[in-house]
Amino acid sequence: MRVAHGGVALRTRKLAKPCFCGYQAGMEESGFVRRTLLFSGRVQGVGFRATTVSLARELLLSGYAMNLPDGRVEVMAEGTPADLNALRERIVRRFAGDLREVTSSESAATGEFAGFRIRY
Repeated sequence: MRVAHGGVALRTRKLAKPCFCGYQAGMEESGFVRRTLLFSGRVQGVGFRATTVSLARELLLSGYAMNLPDGRVEVMAEGTPADLNALRERIVRRFAGDLREVTSSESAATGEFAGFRIRY
């Protein structure tokens, strides 16, 4: 699905077969999901990851933000769909002039992350 938001193309898709590696009992009942967001544009060297970590921690999400070799930033986060939507919206709002595209995929939460951090 493609949705325009503030001039930034957003694509969302649900994975057909979520990975249950490290799956912890109770994650489905908690309403938590895992969302992987890929941001392209001017997202490296502008404080994108540090800002994302701060925003994610405000929402009590767990996961990471990581630079990719192709110039994009990957954000993998677990939490409620509402909090994950809020994270994406806050990032898009903060970096609207720098973003070219945001893609999103969703799968089952595993509970493998403790807090939210920058991954290298």
